[in-house]
Amino acid sequence: MLPIKKIYVDSRYKSGDSASDSNFYIDLPINLMMPDNTGFYIDDVAVPVSWYVVDEGRNNVFYFAVGVQVFKTFITPGNYSLITLNEELVDKMHSVGFANYFASAPNVNKNTIRIVGTTTTPFEILTDKQVKDLGHDSSATVNNILRNFTAKNNNNTSPYESGYVDLFPIRNLYLSCSGLGNFNTMSVSGERSIVKKIPVNAGYGEMIFDQSVVGIDYLDCSHQTLSRVGFQLKDVFGRVVDLHGNHFSFSIVFSRISEIQ
Repeated sequence: MLPIKKIYVDSRYKSGDSASDSNFYIDLPINLMMPDNTGFYIDDVAVPVSWYVVDEGRNNVFYFAVGVQVFKTFITPGNYSLITLNEELVDKMHSVGFANYFASAPNVNKNTIRIVGTTTTPFEILTDKQVKDLGHDSSATVNNILRNFTAKNNNNTSPYESGYVDLFPIRNLYLSCSGLGNFNTMSVSGERSIVKKIPVNAGYGEMIFDQSVVGIDYLDCSHQTLSRVGFQLKDVFGRVVDLHGNHFSFSIVFSRISEIQ
């Protein structure tokens, strides 16, 4: 007999040593010992879309070169349109001592960012490969938003133009768990503790609701003793998503299962 059928989890009730509402622990009031042939799945997910287009530590680092000098700046976290993001990038280029060297010229029809040089000074928006070749960390650059993957030399007669700008950089959320499950899932990045993939089917300021149609996607948790369980809400790159103080919730449903021979 199962010791429990369902656990309702809400990050508002995280432990005192939890890092955030998207990286937290829950301490169960009793120890739960799961018998042989026990599985679980995640249901009744409710997540607020409260992360930004550009977030600190996820995609706010901006590398560019002017002449032979390379600069690293940080985009202000927040939500952006094509036009305001183009203006923000140009403002950051001006802020390192090149005031009025560049102009913002977004191409709304093609959904691309364009930066026009106003002098003959050459400039370049560095790709992740170029950043790595210089010995820097490229894991949190803005390049995935810009689709900036090809090195380009630019000047006043050859403006910089991005790829198709992606203002919805998180398409799926991945709920990973420590202390529950037998590591029998895998993402393309090698993550082995994912217990739920949550499609982002709502816009900023709205709620994602995800429910299982039928409870057939069980993960094994046989012979585990549950006392303290940790959860992390991540993006496809394995980075914890900042919900900016907002909580989210879900249910853990347990059942006895049998292997199909």
